[in-house]
Amino acid sequence: MTENKLIKLDIPADYAAGLPSYRAPMMIQLEQLMSRSWLLAQREPRISRAKIMQTVIVALFLVPTFWQLNKWTNVDSLYSAYQTACLPTPTPDCAAATSAF
Repeated sequence: MTENKLIKLDIPADYAAGLPSYRAPMMIQLEQLMSRSWLLAQREPRISRAKIMQTVIVALFLVPTFWQLNKWTNVDSLYSAYQTACLPTPTPDCAAATSAF
């Protein structure tokens, strides 16, 4: 039979009593996070440069996606779709939608 080699610890008194565990305030947590991030940036400057380059490359992919490459024609695509769908053949539904604009 194999012996269990785990260390068995007693249950903490505050946990057994149902008390909330100690937690640092948010400002202290944020301060510690920033100091650790700063230490990492000082120790490994290549990581910071790599993250900056990664951000630039992602921005280069995203800018054309959201930029108006069509010289600002048909900017309001919802209204353009309304014009092509409703205006050539006016119906009571389109007349009601017109009053909303």
